Amino acid sequence: NLDLAKSLIEFGADVHAAEDDGYNALCRATQMDDLDMARFLLDNGSKVDYTRPDGRQPLHDACSWGRQNLIEKLVEKGASVDYLDEDKMPPIAVAAEWGIIRAVKQMIPLCSKETDINHQDDYGNTALQFSAWSSNSRVAQLLLLRFPDINRTDNDKITALADAARRGAKEMIDLLLAHGADPTISSGTYGTVLNATCEISDTDVFEKILSLPGVSRDTSDDLGRLPLHLVAARNSDEVRL
Repeated sequence: NLDLAKSLIEFGADVHAAEDDGYNALCRATQMDDLDMARFLLDNGSKVDYTRPDGRQPLHDACSWGRQNLIEKLVEKGASVDYLDEDKMPPIAVAAEWGIIRAVKQMIPLCSKETDINHQDDYGNTALQFSAWSSNSRVAQLLLLRFPDINRTDNDKITALADAARRGAKEMIDLLLAHGADPTISSGTYGTVLNATCEISDTDVFEKILSLPGVSRDTSDDLGRLPLHLVAARNSDEVRL
């Protein structure tokens, strides 16, 4: 493939040309983890900061696919670790969203001191919240090395802990609590973290949250439902309020 690409460039192929969806050759080489092709394209004028209509650059692609060699090469060539796509997501948040542990681990030391680990996308999600949403505690552990705001809420006032509780992610819940997550924060959508646990069948998670200091049994969700209402609606006698 590299020989063919060289021939095309020699005969005047446009290295900057993009497909209808905005992807150019460098984007495709990044997706395919083809370091030699990416290096060749960059050496022949392909822009490391090429931006598609969705606001994503090749480094976003490398992070979403976990292409370690490409991440290193793109950053070496000047790719911005802080560039935000149209959803206001930097590359490290894209890696966290997809649960690409190796990419998050690689990006953390590459991020500058100015990199906002708490940056929120258009929905208010941070990289840590993405890791909670996907129940990926290994990604969360890496992100916590950068001391993110563990209690930051998204646009629906939902915390990472509430998301983890709603999914019954025990390891994630323990990790967030150990780093200071506040189980008493209330959101209009879920109510409290306790309300969120009522949507699952895991008694251990429910009892853990219920026993935490300050957790209210009398906070309603956005439909006015208290924890007791939620438990009754499940027709379950597994938990006791």
